[in-house]
Amino acid sequence: ADLVSNLEEKVTERTSDLEQRNNQLAIINSVQEGLAAELDLQAIFEIVGEKLREIYPDDSVSLIYFDLTNDLVQFPYLFEKGKRFDAHPIPPGAISRHLMDTMQPLLFRSSNDFEAFGYTLVPGTEMARSGMYAPLVVGERPIGYIGLESHQRDNAYDDTDVRLLTTLANSMSVALDNARLFDETQRRAKEMASLAEVGRDISATLELTTVLERIAGHALDLLDVSDSVIFLPDESGEALHALIALGSVAGQMKALEVRPGTGILGDVWQSRQAELLNDPNNDPRSITIEGTEEEADERLMVTPLLIGGSLLSGEDIVGLMAVWRHGDYFTDSDLQFLDGLARQAAIAIQNAQLYSDAELARAAAIK
Repeated sequence: ADLVSNLEEKVTERTSDLEQRNNQLAIINSVQEGLAAELDLQAIFEIVGEKLREIYPDDSVSLIYFDLTNDLVQFPYLFEKGKRFDAHPIPPGAISRHLMDTMQPLLFRSSNDFEAFGYTLVPGTEMARSGMYAPLVVGERPIGYIGLESHQRDNAYDDTDVRLLTTLANSMSVALDNARLFDETQRRAKEMASLAEVGRDISATLELTTVLERIAGHALDLLDVSDSVIFLPDESGEALHALIALGSVAGQMKALEVRPGTGILGDVWQSRQAELLNDPNNDPRSITIEGTEEEADERLMVTPLLIGGSLLSGEDIVGLMAVWRHGDYFTDSDLQFLDGLARQAAIAIQNAQLYSDAELARAAAIK
């Protein structure tokens, strides 16, 4: 009788294991089908986040994306106790740092595990009693993680749950990388088309204001910025003024006077080095432009307009191009595109100057 009972228990356990495995495969296949057709980053987070909430309806779900350039973590999907949170990017905490360094999953069985690990709460959330976290990895590069937390009980997750979360994280990582590559390809194509269009504008007209306005407009549209400004020297050459100012505070930009070494713009004029600042208000060089308000989520990129140059002398600076944005962080690729536009602007300025010099010489010859 004991032997029969033991066999029945083993058969029941085996059947349960098979059912659990089949359920997991169904979940994984369902998510992968959704991800395979999606090339939008936020949509990918939504697909995985909603599926996890379906599987673990009583638990908190967090999908984290690493901004490695600025050493921040972003929260495209954060759900706790039936409530969706919109959290601002913050510096990486202990869990993020661990997953960045090890790229291995974590399992916390009790609140003691959280405390021992040095866990820090996202503002507006509460300490969990158990949790598991699986990294999102592309190649050898960590790009984020999936987190599940239970506020109701200890030991809410076991190794089976960790395997499921890790498999989902692997599928999500591939989808995110595909979306990133697609986005970069599309964006690069738009940028190249924009630069080619600017090149045609430069060839078609010597009207400097018209060309520079188009260049500033391309920056406004493709970089999704609130303001795009091109500064040129005044007649004295001792200050810069906005010849072109497009955006929400164009009037204030037109009234601004930039002096060498004064403020961030003046420092770039002096150093001739482009800068990307995702927190310009905390930069010691920052000054408030008269008529504008300081905003916590302000971003700034500024690049010099450079022409000429030889082995004996460096390039001459003929102005600055600057763009402002609120919200999303600028990236290095944003700065590269702005630099490309700035180079086109410098060519337009140089062409206009050469034409002006030729006209003066022609007038002198006639006399």
